[in-house]
Order: sequence, then structure tokens, then C-alpha cells
Amino acid sequence: MKSKRVAVYIDGQNFYNSLKKHEIYFPAFRLEDFLQDIVGSRQQVSAGYYVAKVRQFNDDPQTQKVYTAQRRTLAKVEKAGLKNIIAGNVQYDGTHYREKGVDVRLALDILTGVYEDAFDTAIVVSADTDLRPAYDMAISKGKTLEIVMFTEQVSRALSQPHYNFRVYNTSQLSQYLPKRYRK
Repeated sequence: MKSKRVAVYIDGQNFYNSLKKHEIYFPAFRLEDFLQDIVGSRQQVSAGYYVAKVRQFNDDPQTQKVYTAQRRTLAKVEKAGLKNIIAGNVQYDGTHYREKGVDVRLALDILTGVYEDAFDTAIVVSADTDLRPAYDMAISKGKTLEIVMFTEQVSRALSQPHYNFRVYNTSQLSQYLPKRYRK
């Protein structure tokens, strides 16, 4: 029996914020170990980390801070063996930063993988229900879909029997931290 080909899609902002809510220090998080665990013994054919581009504004210290943080995050992601996919932009409405375009690119890449027969299984690290049409299309074309979520973001819409899903809690996520960072 041939090895199952796996493509991994991580919604970067969703992932980062989930770790933060679990009080997991992202710079210390062993992303490569997490990736290895969710893929298991299957053949990983691709892995992407999807984020929106942060624009730098010289006169705004907050955007400088966010830009610098994103550069550090992207370097860590690349070191872990994931491809950084810059999709869309971060927009600031005066009080909050919001990503625009990431979900569309993530869904498009899943569907492209389906139609190019690039994988047998897609593992998506996101609880974003906007991606359901892409998930449903992948399943209808005979692909296996696995959704990785975190306890604070479990979605009833994605917890349906036709979706394979895994939910990680703080204790499980802590195993990917060096001991000095564990609670």
C-alpha cells in the first residue's frame, strides 16, 4: 500500500491567537514537532502557513511593532519547514487589525490541490467555518480532510461526522514547549 500524501494548511493568525489564548509562548513552541505529530507516518507533500501582509508605516510605532513581530514569526515558520504564504493584507480600522484575503487564498490552495491531485489528505489547522465550501468540495472529490482545532475554538459546524477533527487543549499544546515554558 502506498503512503498517503498529506498537505498541511495552517491559518497563521488563527493558530497564533489560539496559542496565545492557551498561554503558549509562540517563539518557544516547537512547530516542527507539532507538524510531525499531526502528519504522523504519512508522506508530507506540502505545508503552508497563511498570513496577511503587515504594512510598515514609518510614522506609526504600532505598525512597526506588528511588522517586526510578523518577520520573526515568518522566520520561525520557515525554519520549521513550512512555506510562508502571504495572502491579502492586514487592515487597521483605528482600533483592531484585521486580515483580509487569507481565507480565500487558503480555500483556493486546497481546491487547487484537489483538482491537481496533489494530496490524498488535507490537514487544515483552523476553525474558520468560511472554509467549509472548500472542505466539502475536497470531500466530494474523494479527498480526506482533517481539521485541527483548539479547545476555545471548537466549531459545531466543523464538528460534524463527515469531518475528521482533532481538538488540542492546553496540556496537549504544552508538550511542544521546552520544559522551562510549561506550566
